[in-house]
Amino acid sequence: MRKYVEEYSSMSLTDKEFEIVRQAFTFKKLRKKQYFLQEGDVAKQMAFIIKGAMRMYIVNDKGHETIIQFGI
Repeated sequence: MRKYVEEYSSMSLTDKEFEIVRQAFTFKKLRKKQYFLQEGDVAKQMAFIIKGAMRMYIVNDKGHETIIQFGI
């Protein structure tokens, strides 16, 4: 997460500054096949994948899944 914040803000953070940023986040572990966000929900969170993978997909009228995004 620190690498992400520093890369996209183009700033180096001190340990103290990063600790302030880190405290704004909550660790959440998802079980296999557990949803991070379901259809109709409003996205209120951002996720960093530490271990494993996640996929974003849509299901068409015939029940066929199409993967839109895949994260590891």
